[in-house]
Amino acid sequence: MGQVSLPGDGAKALAHLVRSTSQRPLTVAEARDKLVGRDHDPDVVEAVIAHAGEAGLLDDRAFADAWVNDRGVNRGYGRDRLQRELRRRKVDDATIDAALGQLDEVDEVAQATELARQRAQRMPASTDPQKVAQRLVGFLMRRGFGSETAHQVARQVTALDRDWD
Repeated sequence: MGQVSLPGDGAKALAHLVRSTSQRPLTVAEARDKLVGRDHDPDVVEAVIAHAGEAGLLDDRAFADAWVNDRGVNRGYGRDRLQRELRRRKVDDATIDAALGQLDEVDEVAQATELARQRAQRMPASTDPQKVAQRLVGFLMRRGFGSETAHQVARQVTALDRDWD
């Protein structure tokens, strides 16, 4: 990052921030909380946050995009869960909405169906289909899929949506 001219204990605060972000990515708000928690002067904290943002060390948009790509696209978490997780990490709503736009191309029902099939295959064959469906609904809702999608997929995977002769 080159020579840094930060007021007061800015160099120490920046070094702490660099160490923290090398362990795991942080949002701007998390970085601010971490520095304030280390009793750095608020003016120093703001200067370090601004410098880290200019240097590309902190970028909420890139953070949210990577989070949604990893957990939503690759791991199959639903929109609701991702939104809750990003809000918990103190990312603003506009940034969250932009990042969740990546999921517009993902077929949520197909993704939930695949996850539910995998989960159902690990359940004992002797388990009542109604019980399997209930468990699948809970599983899918914890993964962040909406109630309607979870119920629809659970009925489909357990064949409870069919009339049997």
